Amino acid sequence: MKIFVFGGVSATADPELLHLGERIGSAIAVAKHTMLCGGRTNGVIGSAIKAAIAEDGAVIAVLDRSMMNNERLYRGIRDVQSFETTEQRRNYVNQEAERFIALPGGFGTLSELTDIIERRRIASDQKPLMLLGPAGFWQGLQVMVDSMYSGSLISLKDRSLFRYASTPEQALDAF
Repeated sequence: MKIFVFGGVSATADPELLHLGERIGSAIAVAKHTMLCGGRTNGVIGSAIKAAIAEDGAVIAVLDRSMMNNERLYRGIRDVQSFETTEQRRNYVNQEAERFIALPGGFGTLSELTDIIERRRIASDQKPLMLLGPAGFWQGLQVMVDSMYSGSLISLKDRSLFRYASTPEQALDAF
Protein backbone atom coordinates (compact mmCIF):
# COMPACT_ATOMS: atom_id res chain seq x y z
CA MET A 1 0.00 0.00 0.00
CA LYS A 2 1.27 3.49 -0.85
CA ILE A 3 0.83 5.94 2.02
CA PHE A 4 1.53 9.64 1.55
CA VAL A 5 3.03 10.95 4.79
CA PHE A 6 3.55 14.67 5.25
CA GLY A 7 4.53 16.88 8.14
CA GLY A 8 6.81 19.57 9.46
CA VAL A 9 10.35 20.14 8.23
CA SER A 10 11.56 22.41 11.04
CA ALA A 11 15.00 21.45 12.31
CA THR A 12 13.96 22.70 15.76
CA ALA A 13 10.80 20.58 16.10
CA ASP A 14 9.87 19.28 19.54
CA PRO A 15 11.63 15.96 20.31
CA GLU A 16 8.25 14.33 21.05
CA LEU A 17 7.12 15.15 17.51
CA LEU A 18 10.38 13.88 16.03
CA HIS A 19 9.91 10.62 17.92
CA LEU A 20 6.38 10.33 16.55
CA GLY A 21 7.82 10.73 13.05
CA GLU A 22 10.33 7.95 13.75
CA ARG A 23 7.59 5.67 15.01
CA ILE A 24 5.29 6.10 12.00
CA GLY A 25 8.17 5.75 9.53
CA SER A 26 9.28 2.53 11.18
CA ALA A 27 5.72 1.17 11.42
CA ILE A 28 5.06 1.82 7.72
CA ALA A 29 8.29 0.08 6.71
CA VAL A 30 7.75 -2.92 9.01
CA ALA A 31 4.23 -3.33 7.57
CA LYS A 32 5.83 -3.40 4.08
CA HIS A 33 3.96 -0.33 2.89
CA THR A 34 5.56 2.28 0.64
CA MET A 35 5.91 5.80 1.99
CA LEU A 36 5.43 8.69 -0.41
CA CYS A 37 6.68 11.99 1.00
CA GLY A 38 8.37 15.30 0.28
CA GLY A 39 11.79 13.77 0.98
CA ARG A 40 13.17 16.43 3.32
CA THR A 41 16.00 15.75 5.76
CA ASN A 42 14.75 17.81 8.70
CA GLY A 43 11.85 17.84 11.08
CA VAL A 44 9.11 15.37 11.73
CA ILE A 45 9.05 14.11 8.15
CA GLY A 46 12.84 13.74 8.11
CA SER A 47 12.58 11.55 11.22
CA ALA A 48 9.92 9.41 9.52
CA ILE A 49 12.05 8.96 6.41
CA LYS A 50 15.16 8.11 8.40
CA ALA A 51 13.29 5.46 10.41
CA ALA A 52 11.65 3.93 7.32
CA ILE A 53 14.98 3.65 5.54
CA ALA A 54 16.60 2.17 8.67
CA GLU A 55 13.96 -0.59 8.49
CA ASP A 56 14.76 -1.09 4.79
CA GLY A 57 11.42 0.44 3.85
CA ALA A 58 10.43 1.77 0.45
CA VAL A 59 10.38 5.57 0.34
CA ILE A 60 9.47 7.64 -2.71
CA ALA A 61 10.20 11.36 -2.63
CA VAL A 62 7.64 13.35 -4.61
CA LEU A 63 9.00 16.81 -5.40
CA ASP A 64 8.15 19.91 -7.35
CA ARG A 65 10.71 22.37 -8.70
CA SER A 66 10.69 24.45 -5.49
CA MET A 67 11.65 21.35 -3.46
CA MET A 68 14.54 20.15 -5.63
CA ASN A 69 17.41 21.47 -3.54
CA ASN A 70 19.68 18.43 -3.10
CA GLU A 71 20.90 19.74 0.24
CA ARG A 72 17.39 19.29 1.62
CA LEU A 73 16.66 15.88 0.08
CA TYR A 74 17.23 12.92 2.40
CA ARG A 75 20.26 11.14 0.93
CA GLY A 76 19.03 7.57 1.52
CA ILE A 77 16.04 7.97 -0.79
CA ARG A 78 16.55 5.98 -3.99
CA ASP A 79 13.30 6.79 -5.80
CA VAL A 80 12.48 10.41 -6.65
CA GLN A 81 9.50 11.58 -8.68
CA SER A 82 9.88 15.21 -9.73
CA PHE A 83 7.44 17.66 -11.28
CA GLU A 84 7.62 21.20 -12.56
CA THR A 85 4.75 22.56 -10.50
CA THR A 86 3.15 22.04 -7.11
CA GLU A 87 -0.16 21.28 -8.85
CA GLN A 88 1.44 18.47 -10.89
CA ARG A 89 3.05 17.09 -7.74
CA ARG A 90 -0.24 17.16 -5.82
CA ASN A 91 -2.10 15.53 -8.70
CA TYR A 92 0.45 12.70 -8.72
CA VAL A 93 0.27 12.23 -4.95
CA ASN A 94 -3.52 12.15 -4.98
CA GLN A 95 -3.54 9.66 -7.82
CA GLU A 96 -0.82 7.33 -6.48
CA ALA A 97 -1.43 7.38 -2.73
CA GLU A 98 -3.93 4.91 -1.33
CA ARG A 99 -3.90 6.47 2.14
CA PHE A 100 -2.76 9.76 3.70
CA ILE A 101 -1.19 10.51 7.07
CA ALA A 102 -0.68 14.09 8.26
CA LEU A 103 1.97 14.58 10.94
CA PRO A 104 2.37 17.76 12.98
CA GLY A 105 3.79 20.61 10.97
CA GLY A 106 3.48 24.25 10.06
CA PHE A 107 1.89 26.19 7.22
CA GLY A 108 3.26 23.90 4.48
CA THR A 109 1.65 20.93 6.21
CA LEU A 110 -1.59 22.88 6.61
CA SER A 111 -1.56 23.75 2.89
CA GLU A 112 -1.00 20.11 1.95
CA LEU A 113 -3.73 19.01 4.38
CA THR A 114 -6.39 21.39 3.08
CA ASP A 115 -5.58 20.40 -0.49
CA ILE A 116 -5.99 16.70 0.33
CA ILE A 117 -9.20 17.33 2.27
CA GLU A 118 -10.70 19.25 -0.66
CA ARG A 119 -9.64 16.58 -3.17
CA ARG A 120 -11.11 13.86 -0.93
CA ARG A 121 -14.31 15.89 -0.64
CA ILE A 122 -14.89 15.97 -4.39
CA ALA A 123 -13.43 12.53 -5.23
CA SER A 124 -15.43 9.37 -5.50
CA ASP A 125 -12.63 7.12 -4.20
CA GLN A 126 -12.70 8.43 -0.59
CA LYS A 127 -9.14 7.44 0.24
CA PRO A 128 -8.63 7.55 4.03
CA LEU A 129 -6.90 10.51 5.66
CA MET A 130 -5.53 10.23 9.20
CA LEU A 131 -4.28 13.16 11.29
CA LEU A 132 -1.61 11.77 13.58
CA GLY A 133 -0.35 13.79 16.52
CA PRO A 134 0.05 13.79 20.27
CA ALA A 135 -3.01 14.50 22.37
CA GLY A 136 -4.26 18.01 21.70
CA PHE A 137 -2.16 18.75 18.62
CA TRP A 138 -5.07 18.71 16.16
CA GLN A 139 -7.59 20.03 18.71
CA GLY A 140 -7.79 23.50 17.15
CA LEU A 141 -8.63 22.03 13.76
CA GLN A 142 -11.19 19.71 15.33
CA VAL A 143 -12.91 22.65 17.06
CA MET A 144 -12.95 24.61 13.80
CA VAL A 145 -14.41 21.68 11.83
CA ASP A 146 -17.05 21.11 14.52
CA SER A 147 -17.93 24.82 14.35
CA MET A 148 -18.21 24.66 10.56
CA TYR A 149 -20.53 21.66 10.89
CA SER A 150 -22.70 23.19 13.64
CA GLY A 151 -22.98 26.36 11.54
CA SER A 152 -24.19 24.27 8.57
CA LEU A 153 -21.13 25.26 6.52
CA ILE A 154 -20.08 21.66 5.85
CA SER A 155 -22.00 18.39 5.68
CA LEU A 156 -21.72 15.40 7.98
CA LYS A 157 -19.93 13.61 5.13
CA ASP A 158 -17.41 16.47 4.90
CA ARG A 159 -16.95 16.42 8.66
CA SER A 160 -15.92 12.76 8.49
CA LEU A 161 -13.37 13.05 5.65
CA PHE A 162 -10.55 12.47 8.12
CA ARG A 163 -9.94 10.94 11.51
CA TYR A 164 -7.55 11.55 14.36
CA ALA A 165 -4.97 9.23 15.91
CA SER A 166 -2.42 9.75 18.67
CA THR A 167 -0.24 6.71 17.93
CA PRO A 168 1.15 5.19 14.73
CA GLU A 169 -0.60 1.94 15.60
CA GLN A 170 -3.98 3.70 15.72
CA ALA A 171 -3.25 5.44 12.44
CA LEU A 172 -2.32 2.25 10.59
CA ASP A 173 -4.99 0.08 12.21
CA ALA A 174 -7.66 2.50 11.04
CA PHE A 175 -6.76 1.69 7.44
